[in-house]
Amino acid sequence: MALILAFISAGPFLARIDPSNIGAEGIDVLYCSDNLAIARIDGPMEGAELLTIYHSEKTYLWVRPLHGSLISNLTDVGRIIFTHGNDFLIETDEATIEQLDLRHLMIARLRRTPIRLRSKPEMRKTPTFDPLVQQMVDAVDSMQIIDYVRTLQNGFFSRHSRTTGCSLAVAYVRDHFENLGYDSVYYHKYLSNYAPNVWAVKRGKQDDSTYVICGHIDAVISTGPIAYGADDNASGSACVMEAARVMAGYEFKHRVVFICFTGEEQGLYGSYYWCNAHQNDPMYGALNFDMIGWMDRPDRVAVISDYQSVWLMNFVDSCGSYYLPGFDINAYVDPSARYSDHASFWNIGVAALCHIEDGNGWNPYYHTRGDTIGAGFNDLTFCWKNVKLGVASLASLAEPIGPKASETEKPVVERRRFPTIAYRFLIIPEGLKLTIYDASGRKIMIKDKKRISLSGGIYFIEYTGKEDGLEKVVVIR
Repeated sequence: MALILAFISAGPFLARIDPSNIGAEGIDVLYCSDNLAIARIDGPMEGAELLTIYHSEKTYLWVRPLHGSLISNLTDVGRIIFTHGNDFLIETDEATIEQLDLRHLMIARLRRTPIRLRSKPEMRKTPTFDPLVQQMVDAVDSMQIIDYVRTLQNGFFSRHSRTTGCSLAVAYVRDHFENLGYDSVYYHKYLSNYAPNVWAVKRGKQDDSTYVICGHIDAVISTGPIAYGADDNASGSACVMEAARVMAGYEFKHRVVFICFTGEEQGLYGSYYWCNAHQNDPMYGALNFDMIGWMDRPDRVAVISDYQSVWLMNFVDSCGSYYLPGFDINAYVDPSARYSDHASFWNIGVAALCHIEDGNGWNPYYHTRGDTIGAGFNDLTFCWKNVKLGVASLASLAEPIGPKASETEKPVVERRRFPTIAYRFLIIPEGLKLTIYDASGRKIMIKDKKRISLSGGIYFIEYTGKEDGLEKVVVIR
């Protein structure tokens, strides 16, 4: 009895609660689906099943073992405190997360802040055929897609979220957005040791109602530094980049946002922070693309929804019928499918979908060095169809109102603070703080704060101050 009383008085607690209690005073809902809610509460209450004492210094992780992973091995991840179907809620810490074998696990963090509950937006009707949307769908180019994937695979050594390579990949996407003429391109820095999210905005001509297309740009493997990530998730990032390209020349009624997130492989970090920062924006729908380049016949894409997003799922399914007849779309509701960035939108009450390959089995190259073009990414046609579906759906949601008004052509000016090729030394612009890395990722010590002498080679210069950026410079002696 004494132990029970000590437990009861120790609060706060993690508890499974009856969803009907959501909104009651003293309940912080951290996860909610149609028949399950996990909350942080101060003490025992009617309709609550206490799971554990809540420790703010701990990390609470949803884990889903993939085929080939023994459930008994989950005790290596942490302490199992709750089981729901194929999912396990585990108490762990950051050091343990860093050591996880992600070839056989999918992970998502339980929120630390309460989810935002919104009133349901008005259900949209079935889309009608629009020749402007068809023009954009027809403009989707498979050669552009494979070029994005090849660059992301080969150009940055590793896209692990805490590497210089991932920061350079983010800069590559930023330059792509800017070169397309998007004047509202942003970095979102959420943790000092993670590469930032990158996003671009196309403003709506009639209102600020917002629709999002996203994919994560980071990659990971279980052991070793190299993370090519062609399917997971250069394919989804390529979808975002190509949608930005083909939609750049059109105006839309509603606002459109293109995002590449980082930190997804560590438990949806980037999207968690971005969605929290923008939870008061008038967002009504998000399309998340994660792994759309590998297929074991038949070539079919899964479009996964939760219950608040059914209207969006039906909308996308109808767009497929109009613009990609014959493409097999397996649209279904599964609120437990929380292991990609769409779940961060669900948690702030925004309708969102996960587009992911749905073949006869899981990609065998998942989170390995084999996730490259020709192996992990084995079906360019399938990826091309998925990008077409994304463009058709996003453009239909945003409602095109005509081609962009023609302007006098202006030369594209690359926004650089340092030359592409330098001879012997660099001049540091006033007001900038620099961190310099050599080609292997080793930090270079800086002695002279105005003029830096460097040996011949390739360097990556990260700067902060009046503006932030990351640039590649070749030094010739």
